Amino acid sequence: MGKLFLQEEQIGKLLELSAVNPRDHALFHMALSTGFRVSDLLRIKRRDLQDSDGKISRLIRLKMKKTGKYIERPLRDDCREVMAAYLKSRKDDNPFVFRPEANNSLKRRLPMDRSSMHQVYKKYLEKLF
Repeated sequence: MGKLFLQEEQIGKLLELSAVNPRDHALFHMALSTGFRVSDLLRIKRRDLQDSDGKISRLIRLKMKKTGKYIERPLRDDCREVMAAYLKSRKDDNPFVFRPEANNSLKRRLPMDRSSMHQVYKKYLEKLF
């Protein structure tokens, strides 16, 4: 698909469209708030987001898959609210924040894969355009 740059109005519409699915909505908020690569978004675990009280931290520190370097990003308040609601709604013990929709025993503790994430992006971009 190549690089796609969205206008502020389109980003708002994308977030509005994704609100029907808590995981997808949280995924877009996290991507927009941090600018992390797909491979890094998918590796985020609950412990990376939550402080010792179980609240969503204001800052996320993650080791980048591509470079091996640690990077810190602040989380916007709207992102923190969406992430808190999403994680509260989850009834599973998968340590990864973004898990596959299929809840079978093989995928229960695995992260969402890249192709699934690209399908999510494609689904909402097709609605947008």
